[in-house]
Amino acid sequence: MAMIGVDLDDTVKDTLRCVNEFYEIETGIKIPLSKYTTYLWEDVWGCTREEAIARWHRFVDSENYDRTPPIEGARDSLCSLSLKNNLAIITSRPEINKQRTEEWVRRNIPGIEFEFFYTRGFEGGKRAKGDICIENGINLIFEDDISNSLECAMKGIDVIMFDKPYNLGLEHGKIQRVSSWAEALKIYECLNGHRENA
Repeated sequence: MAMIGVDLDDTVKDTLRCVNEFYEIETGIKIPLSKYTTYLWEDVWGCTREEAIARWHRFVDSENYDRTPPIEGARDSLCSLSLKNNLAIITSRPEINKQRTEEWVRRNIPGIEFEFFYTRGFEGGKRAKGDICIENGINLIFEDDISNSLECAMKGIDVIMFDKPYNLGLEHGKIQRVSSWAEALKIYECLNGHRENA
């Protein structure tokens, strides 16, 4: 079976909305999600990178993290994809979050055996998602991050990218934009049909 790459945060897990709510609980400041035009939260919050990373770790250790739901349609779509593919979660999270990450996936997307790859993008020493895809024979990734999407596309990997305020404007022949998992599955079927007929 083919292996498909799947980003976790804001592709499968409704992370940004819940991190934003956590930020409001901690600071009393309400920020509309439309203001997140960058994935560098420190730029939105007006703090240092270190403070943003510390807030991330507090969020991961909180009950808010456990209550973060999957994106609408993600669970059913991944179950459908797993019938014909092996699935790999490829996340920019640091490996220090490994246990909490995999517990959340098992609890919220039960019945699917995922492989997990951590790029450590939050804290330096980052591995490129495109390199992980190439090393593991992954020709398609579901993603939301603009730099990861472009990097994968430039290495010949098809990207199904979920529209977000922080990834607007990116165009590339290997990137297909979608606004929902229902739309993502339609694009997947189209791409998969082209591969089978090639």
